[in-house]
Amino acid sequence: MRSLRAYAGRAVALACLLTATAAASGEELRTRLSNEDRGLINDAGMDYSGCLQEQAMSHVNEENDVRQVAARAVEDCSNIMDSLRQQLDERRIDPDYYQGILRHIKTRAIRQVMPSIMMYKAQSADADSDQ
Repeated sequence: MRSLRAYAGRAVALACLLTATAAASGEELRTRLSNEDRGLINDAGMDYSGCLQEQAMSHVNEENDVRQVAARAVEDCSNIMDSLRQQLDERRIDPDYYQGILRHIKTRAIRQVMPSIMMYKAQSADADSDQ
């Protein structure tokens, strides 16, 4: 029991020290977005959505499964999300705060592109059956 208390005491002391060090060095993370931050996120979201649409259509004839088409498009466009993540880190925005935003952007873009892929596949299959 004593070793557990000693460990807990050391952990609390270390946490306090790290918090004090971060606060003293001015490295506090932000949990609020400025208008400039929001603009950056919106622009990246539109870029990601457009990239996903473009890449999905470029891979649509290479894969039979629409999920694989979407997965390849997501992989091809990952640099946009990585860049946004890096820019938000540079702006000292708390990663716990923005991870949900990035997940929402990615999910929304995938949900928008999936019907396009399925429609294209269906039309392609109809055209092939007519011949």
